[in-house]
Amino acid sequence: MDLVNKTPLAADLAVGSPPGQERRIGAVLAKATYRLESPRSLALETQEPMPLLQEDEETNLGLRPRDDLVRDNGAFEVILLGMAYVPGQTLSPATMVTMRLGRVERQLLAVGNRRWESKGLGGTVMTDPEAFARMPMTWEKAFGGSVEVLVDEGSVVEVAHPQNQKGKGFDALAAAEGLGKALDAPSGYPTLDYERELPNLEDPNARIGSPDDEPRPTCWATVPMGSGLHSMRVTENMDGDEMTSEQLIQQDRLLYRAHPDWVIERPPAGATLSLTNATPDGHLEFDLPELRVMFDYINRGKTATRELMPQMLVLYPEEQKLTLTYRKPFTYPFEESAERCIRIRTEKGWYQS
Repeated sequence: MDLVNKTPLAADLAVGSPPGQERRIGAVLAKATYRLESPRSLALETQEPMPLLQEDEETNLGLRPRDDLVRDNGAFEVILLGMAYVPGQTLSPATMVTMRLGRVERQLLAVGNRRWESKGLGGTVMTDPEAFARMPMTWEKAFGGSVEVLVDEGSVVEVAHPQNQKGKGFDALAAAEGLGKALDAPSGYPTLDYERELPNLEDPNARIGSPDDEPRPTCWATVPMGSGLHSMRVTENMDGDEMTSEQLIQQDRLLYRAHPDWVIERPPAGATLSLTNATPDGHLEFDLPELRVMFDYINRGKTATRELMPQMLVLYPEEQKLTLTYRKPFTYPFEESAERCIRIRTEKGWYQS
């Protein structure tokens, strides 16, 4: 099957043959890149659009997410690869980042470096946060972590937080003790050498107050593949009732790359996105681009049109760019000699469900 694309969008076509099935499956992908020309103005990138990715790409602010995880539901993901800024670029022990898309609003608290400190009979106390002017909002700054543990004289095992191995703040000592019991470690083991820091990124509604607190890791960068954040699946409706929109969103959780807080229902046309304290000047606001992506196809002499679904918005404030990824899975009957062709085109507007 041929793909014709004369738009400024990056586009790709994937097809496959499921074993034992007569029909073949396919997916059309497209990604639009926009430049932030001013706090309220976007321009479609026509010269150097970001490419579609089939693997995550490392950056110093997190992973650029792969685009080829195809799903067929209306969930919309928002990912932010950026920095938290203190207003006025002064020094402060904390700053609040707020992001709003349409009616959905979330906040992320960035706090300076802290650690748990033992005070003898006074127990364990949290040190005062260090002041900062800006901070990367990456998974290394969120709750979680991993530590190497010596379980006997020559064996090292890593203990890690199941939802975020890259972070800081989880109770590695308790995890090591549990591992030692499970492995029946010899006397004097397990041992580990680590300083228990606190995370820099917190949900302001679920802040850490004691060493026993274990909040869900909070970060708006791309969730690494294999994280337990998306491992929970919705329970199937055994009564056969129509699933709610929230259940449909949860159905494909293993394919999502945004934090669960930012896997939302598709926003309406013209929804405004505002971002506070994630740019040096403090505020960014624009209307979501209204772009429909269609494909016309020919198969066995028959023609039809399908529309790709906008599914993933990735914000790059430091690069003054954003991308919108569109996807559409489909099936089709296959004949060896039949003409098959897909042509990508765009229209002004928003997805028509």
